[in-house]
Amino acid sequence: MNTRHIIRRWLVLALLTLAFVAGCGGGGDEGNTVALPAPSPAMPQTTPAVVVGIAGGIVNGPDGVTVTIPPEALAADTSLQITTAVPGELLPLPAGVQVGPKMYALLPHGVRFSVPVTLTLPRSAGEPADGVSILKTNADGTAWEQLVTSTSDTTHSALITSFSVTGVRCGPGPGGICGGSGGGGSAAAPPVISMHPVSGSVDEGGYVLLSVTAIGVQPLTYQWLRDGNEISRETTSAIVINPVSLAENGMRLSVRVTDRDNRSITSNDGVVTVRAAAPVIVNELRDQDVVAGTTALFTATTNSSVAQEFKWERLNLGAASWIPASSTTNQLTLPNVQIAADNQALFRMLARNVGGIVWTMTRPALLTVRPTETAPAIVRHPGDQMAFAGRGASFDVVATGGNLTYEWVRDRTPPPIRGATSAQLTISNTTVADDGAKFHVVVSNSKGFATSNQATLTVTPTPAEVIPRLGGGFEHSLALHADATLIAWGRNRDGELGRGMFSDMEAPERVVGLTGVATFASGWKHNLAVLSTATGSSVHAWGRGNLGQLGDGTTSTRSLAVQIGGFFSSAAVSFVTGSFGSIALDRMRQHWSWGTDLHGDGTSNQYLEPQLIGGGYAFRRAAQGDLHTLATGSNGFVHAWGNNIWGQLGSGDTTGQTEPKYIPQLAQVISVAAGTNHSLALTADGTVYAWGLNEAGQVGTGSTTLCRVGSTTLCESTPMAVALPGFVISIAAGEKHSMALLSDGRVYAWGENFDGQLGNGSPLLSRTPVRVNGSWTGRIVNIGAGRKHSLALDEAGNVWAWGANDRMQLGDGTVAPRSLPVQVQMQGRPLNLN
Repeated sequence: MNTRHIIRRWLVLALLTLAFVAGCGGGGDEGNTVALPAPSPAMPQTTPAVVVGIAGGIVNGPDGVTVTIPPEALAADTSLQITTAVPGELLPLPAGVQVGPKMYALLPHGVRFSVPVTLTLPRSAGEPADGVSILKTNADGTAWEQLVTSTSDTTHSALITSFSVTGVRCGPGPGGICGGSGGGGSAAAPPVISMHPVSGSVDEGGYVLLSVTAIGVQPLTYQWLRDGNEISRETTSAIVINPVSLAENGMRLSVRVTDRDNRSITSNDGVVTVRAAAPVIVNELRDQDVVAGTTALFTATTNSSVAQEFKWERLNLGAASWIPASSTTNQLTLPNVQIAADNQALFRMLARNVGGIVWTMTRPALLTVRPTETAPAIVRHPGDQMAFAGRGASFDVVATGGNLTYEWVRDRTPPPIRGATSAQLTISNTTVADDGAKFHVVVSNSKGFATSNQATLTVTPTPAEVIPRLGGGFEHSLALHADATLIAWGRNRDGELGRGMFSDMEAPERVVGLTGVATFASGWKHNLAVLSTATGSSVHAWGRGNLGQLGDGTTSTRSLAVQIGGFFSSAAVSFVTGSFGSIALDRMRQHWSWGTDLHGDGTSNQYLEPQLIGGGYAFRRAAQGDLHTLATGSNGFVHAWGNNIWGQLGSGDTTGQTEPKYIPQLAQVISVAAGTNHSLALTADGTVYAWGLNEAGQVGTGSTTLCRVGSTTLCESTPMAVALPGFVISIAAGEKHSMALLSDGRVYAWGENFDGQLGNGSPLLSRTPVRVNGSWTGRIVNIGAGRKHSLALDEAGNVWAWGANDRMQLGDGTVAPRSLPVQVQMQGRPLNLN
């Protein structure tokens, strides 16, 4: 059986039985060898499985073998078991190590611990106190490693971090490779390398990571060699070379391992093959607009560390395929272009390394050929346009004359609008400040110019897609200040206020160290923020991090904001945070996830850093409940995944999903919100839909539908329209209550009301929307919801709050609940929507 088959056989067995093996070093004088009892019968011995959770515990196995698990080592309840395994079915041991009479399996295979746990094996009679070691296989089951072993009068113990381990207890007998001489006889054998550096290939600019595993008399020291020469300061069991250049192609990396007695062994060479990276496009092709009879020139620039070759291709409109164009350099010259032959033709350049097989391709560039210039004349003037606030608006003009240039002007106020130099003017995100604006365009060429009539833009209220100004968590609140800082107040036991301390409750003050805040998200007990500066943007997190929900690579709780990495950091535009995890959506509409939750990738893994989740859904907005997630794309469709016991995924059933599932009843959705176990969606026509758990009326339709036969709990498993007296522009969801903001500034709420979170002066729940009875004089422009409290921002910049207040989450200086809105006592004012 070859090595690959041996490893595969071990891995298959390891899925069922991962073992610890009792044994010792073999060979040499019998007087110094630890005596082994006769092999035990092949019948496996088993102890009952033990469920261990976040509090930790002890798993007992046959013959007194134990695994002691400290608190926080496991994030969820896990059934663990120790049993004996059959000798000879594991990865072969290195020369000089003999398999003992017993092996012990830890089940199930693959369980990992966030902190080390203690493995303990009984010490056999006659075993010496010095020189005994426990060996284990690495996580892949491809090599043996030597653990740091502690010996008492009755046990040997070592720390492990996963159940993918197979151990061997070996003593200091003569010729053995684990310990010393053991009090006489010949010395132990020199070190043995159980896993050599592996040869491989890497693209230039990438990195090389090689490691070695060795067994021998501790402590072992390491010295890496390149082509036989020592590499300065590379004295650990692993080496990283980053980045790798073409000059390092063919380098041979090996490592010399030396034991305590100054005996050495050198590993095999790991040969590094460095491939030249494919050419990178530095300057893309640009569309060309030329007059008939002149020359068109296309140019692109690529970069590579080796010589390149180029080719050009052309596609005429209506053609079925690309055909060669006559150039083998990075320029394509087309003399005497004509409208009939060349207008609207597409061109692209391809480059590759000489002798390579991978072509790098530019984007297609369009050739526009115009008639010979005449004096400009406007054929069609721009027309008046109407747009919803937060949506785009476009004006266009049709003119003749050839080789035209365009300059758009707003309200007849020079200078021209920067970048508006085509026949179409697009305003991508209109605001109320644009209402009534007038636009015209000046069209010119070398023969003269023409000025269009003015066109008027009318902006009306809409469900605006805006950055949040308010946010509520478990028992804390956040508001975005006018100076782009964050104000926080309420519960701070997990550092969720970001002040560098942990306290029970606090009044409104700024989050320490955050300036230039562009957007933020408030989670159950943690928060995220994007900081934007002239040089770029960065992502920061703070609060509870025990499940990796901060994304900083740890499970630490942070009372001060820390910057987190990830490819999304410079392009993040939207965040959502839940109880156990976080989600970011970047400018490419890619979905990133971290923490311990269902990420939408078919798993519930714990990710300590942001992970890119595939699927190509191009999500635009998202929301997280307790254990479910909603997301909507630019096409207005909604997908949902996670727990569905109360119908919160809107699929018409109660079956959970580990990957996004389309909700067919919804279309043209522009935003979503999620309560603990219910969901909301807002469509472009200002309609609110709700579904999920409805025990407190949080769905808002007045429905009393039972979740299932025999159930006493109310829920809706498909989206239902909520009757509201106007055009809704924003939604929010708490634990068991929901909110809607109308375009005229009125606020409505429904659901649980025990703490006054509906803001209507009553403690009674409401299964249909009721108006919030606020004393504000101006229009409300933004809303937010915490677990059992609610928030609103008026057009004057005042923040109002109502509901539960036991941790000062209302910010009014008291801990009394409020069934009517009270003004938050803030220094300065948060930023409003205008």
